[in-house]
Amino acid sequence: MERYIAKPFSPQILLMQISNLLHLKENLQKKYIANQLPLDEVVSDSKDKQLVGKIEQYIRDHFDNEELSINDIVAAVGLSRTLLYVKLKSTVGLSATQFITNICLKESLKLLMQDYHISEVAYSCGFSSSNYYTRCFRKQFGISPTEYRKSFEQANDQETDGN
Repeated sequence: MERYIAKPFSPQILLMQISNLLHLKENLQKKYIANQLPLDEVVSDSKDKQLVGKIEQYIRDHFDNEELSINDIVAAVGLSRTLLYVKLKSTVGLSATQFITNICLKESLKLLMQDYHISEVAYSCGFSSSNYYTRCFRKQFGISPTEYRKSFEQANDQETDGN
C-alpha cells in the first residue's frame, strides 16, 4: 500500500493519495470481516500479521468457551488491554470484543455446513443463546444461519447435478 509522489507535488494530490489509501485499507478490512479475504491480504506489516495471527489462533483454539474474555487473550499474547485494542483496531478495524465475535462466527460457518442444529452451533461457538447468535450472524453476513445453510445446500445440489 505504499505510494510514491514525485517532487514537486501538489498538496491536493497528496491529500487525494492519503484518502485513497485510507479508503483501500477500510475496504480490505470490511472484506476480511465479511470472510472474503484472508488476514494476509489485510495486514501488511509482518509483526502485526504475526501478532493478529496469534490472537486469531488463540480464539480459534478456545472459541467454544463461553467465558472467553479479553483478559484471557491479553494473558496468552502478552499485551496490555489497551495495546491489544489499538493493534486490532488499526489492523483489522475491530475492537477486541468484535474480533472475538467475528472469529467465532467464521468458525460457526464450518459447523453450519456439517448439518448441526442452529442452537448446537451457537453453544459450540461460545454464544450464550441461539437468539443472540442469530442476531450476530445476521449482522455479520446479512442473512440468517438458516438462510446461509439453505444457500450452501442449494449450491451443493447444483454442483452435484452439474457433474
